[in-house]
Amino acid sequence: MKIVVVNNATKEAIDGILESCVVGSPVVNTDDFTSYGHLKENYVHHVVNHSRKEYANGDAHTNTIEGLCSLLRHYLNTFRGVCKKNLQKFVSFFEFRHNLRDLSPMDILHQLLVGIIVPATKS
Repeated sequence: MKIVVVNNATKEAIDGILESCVVGSPVVNTDDFTSYGHLKENYVHHVVNHSRKEYANGDAHTNTIEGLCSLLRHYLNTFRGVCKKNLQKFVSFFEFRHNLRDLSPMDILHQLLVGIIVPATKS
């Protein structure tokens, strides 16, 4: 799971994020936000139309990401406000913990140390 803070959710911003994060030709499920309308050109794109009170369309739904956003809001609320400058850092830490949630604390520590040491030695 990759979570990116976006100042303006334009078509160009969404394309840039997807191009940097997505491999292959995945299925993309979204709500009916207009900036997602063009995704059908490059992806298998299923839309759930929330404005018509539709919350699932066959196997297509946005419940997973909405649940994750709820957890993220709860996590951020513990800090009683985060400035925009540091928001991506807090979100990235939440993403890190979420992606490793099934690992033991020692395995998480190992992943953290590998992430710190390996990039520093590649220079």
